[in-house]
Amino acid sequence: MAHGKLPIAPATDPYSSTPPPPTIERLRELFFPARPFWFHPWHLGLALGIAAALFMLFYVILVLLINLSMVSGATLQFFVDIFPGFNLTFVGIIIGIVWSFVLGFVFGIFLGLGYNVLLWFYLKSES
Repeated sequence: MAHGKLPIAPATDPYSSTPPPPTIERLRELFFPARPFWFHPWHLGLALGIAAALFMLFYVILVLLINLSMVSGATLQFFVDIFPGFNLTFVGIIIGIVWSFVLGFVFGIFLGLGYNVLLWFYLKSES
C-alpha cells in the first residue's frame, strides 16, 4: 500500500445470508395491527390483583418501619375502614392482602371487559 492512500473497503456480498430489512407493509402491520389488541379479563384481573396485594404488603411494611422509628403519623386508617378485618396483626395483615387482591382482581376483570366492549363498538362502527 502506498503512503497516503486509504485502503478500499471490500464490496458487500449480495448473496450473503443476512435477511433483507422488513417491508413497509410489514412494519405497518407490526406497529399498527389490523386486528387491535383484546384484553383477556381474567389475566388482567389476576395481574392487577397481584399488583394490589404486593402494594398492600409493601405499604404495610413501610408503615411498620416508620412506626418502629418512633416517627408518628404513618397510619393505615383508610385501609382499616374499607377492608373488614384488616389491622396491624399478622392475621389482620393477611386479611388486608387478600382483600386488596380481591379488589384488584374484580377491578381488572371489569376494566378488561369494559375495554373489550368499547373496542368492539369502535370496530363495529369502522366497518
